[in-house]
Amino acid sequence: MGADMKSSFALQVNGRIYASQYLGNLESFESQESFRGAVNHLLRLLRAQPDRIVIDAHPNYFSSRLGIQLAKDWNIPIEKVQHHKAHAYAVLAENEKLQTASPTLCVVWDGTGYGEDNQSWGGEFFFYKDQQLERLTHFGYFPVWQGDLMARQPRLSALFLCKDFLQETNVKNYFNEKEWLYYSKLIQSKPTLYTSSVGRLFDGVAALLEICEYNSFEGEASLLLETLAAYGHCADTYKITWHEDDLDVMSLMKQIIFDINKGISKNEIALKFHVYLADVVLEVAKKFNVQRVALSGGVFQNALLVDLVSKKLQEHYEIYFHQELSPNDEKYCSRSISMPGL
Repeated sequence: MGADMKSSFALQVNGRIYASQYLGNLESFESQESFRGAVNHLLRLLRAQPDRIVIDAHPNYFSSRLGIQLAKDWNIPIEKVQHHKAHAYAVLAENEKLQTASPTLCVVWDGTGYGEDNQSWGGEFFFYKDQQLERLTHFGYFPVWQGDLMARQPRLSALFLCKDFLQETNVKNYFNEKEWLYYSKLIQSKPTLYTSSVGRLFDGVAALLEICEYNSFEGEASLLLETLAAYGHCADTYKITWHEDDLDVMSLMKQIIFDINKGISKNEIALKFHVYLADVVLEVAKKFNVQRVALSGGVFQNALLVDLVSKKLQEHYEIYFHQELSPNDEKYCSRSISMPGL
């Protein structure tokens, strides 16, 4: 049934997967009716009657609630799948690697997804073997306040990421006096949610570099940061450090802030951040001794990052990206594709 933002659904009939068109954000009643109509239309077109429904594990998605209702109406089983595991399964299926006996590292980076520990995931590494996914590690959690507002305001990502060393940053300049009075108190309170999101990391770095404090469209900060990095040159990158079993995000932010205060060019910092992310993929692949790496999630719409990862891994690893499907949530496909392994 897919996710709520960038929604689409898929239907498996006779060993083939039919992915719907992109159906948009399911926040509005009109888009929800359009989604429902598209489901019914494709079922009629293919003369199909489902015998199982799979939904995202997020409890509040319209697509998931609709799936639950349809399962009741048709008296068929329903299964839940964690958002980022769905990404991993999608890229494995498209590359016909679901039945592989070789262990595979699945790297799934995006903005957000409901995690199995009730936190917001988005910087995930899974180990795939024997048709099972195990979460190996992730980017270290950092706090979330005000939920979805953080995704629309990169300045909040910068604030929440750097809350323990704000004196070393210019983040305060992004807020007027009234806002700062509110947010400076807010970040002293206990967060109700934490995230491992690489998408929010992009937002935070973009805000620190003063290229995007507000997103006027989804992913704007990430796009601007990628563009900035494309014109950068760097001789080194940021050091990868671990905090217990997770990647140390605070160490990364401190290194970036050090470069900003040192006067390093924005282009160079942006490129070093991208190179760091590519190095992380290589580091984790080495750490867990895998030779196959599959990558999915909205972050991998970033062409520069895909190129960097490919160059880092291509000599010693098998690399799998999406071919027909989008790495983003909508999993859009322009034609039906055969997936006999499902």
